[in-house]
Amino acid sequence: MVPRQLSFSSQPAATLTSRSTHLRTFIALKPEANIIRQLVACIDGLQGCGWSRQVRWTADSNLHMTLRFIGNTDTSIVADLLQDLSSNCNPAPIPYEIDNVLIFRSAKRPSVIAATVADNAQLNELVRILETLLQSHGFAAESKSFRGHFTLGRCRRGFPKGTSIDYPFDPIRSEATQLVLYQSDTRPSGAVYTSLGSISL
Repeated sequence: MVPRQLSFSSQPAATLTSRSTHLRTFIALKPEANIIRQLVACIDGLQGCGWSRQVRWTADSNLHMTLRFIGNTDTSIVADLLQDLSSNCNPAPIPYEIDNVLIFRSAKRPSVIAATVADNAQLNELVRILETLLQSHGFAAESKSFRGHFTLGRCRRGFPKGTSIDYPFDPIRSEATQLVLYQSDTRPSGAVYTSLGSISL
């Protein structure tokens, strides 16, 4: 992906008003059906581990690669965000490789079981474009560096510290073809992600 001149809608920057007018959002790549099947198979295999009951495993429909968490988003700018995504993201699939299964943040501070994505210049450039786009709408700069991954499960409080994963994993190659703006709702049964709109790559 070659750096390009970006153009954005001329709407005012995002502002916070009342909670009722806001959604919790993020931008992600939706995996192809064959990748979902292979990630589900990986989750099934990991559920054979002794610590598996201490993980809230990701539902098939929730599997995705987060590119940029946004947070509170005024409903009035959702249409403009989608328009800017369509205008500024190159309409070309992005090849990527899933290369390992790891525990984030670390064995001492387990938070997430993740299938990691190999460093990828095209993904990094897409993340750069998204960052510029969101800042143009008044969102604060992202403080964390991007590391592509699919969350397979989230560790519960009882997850044993010091655990390491020795899971046989053959690299999986695919192409990202769909960029999605998601709404995230946290419920007692777990997170529910709803597409607010998507862009074909």
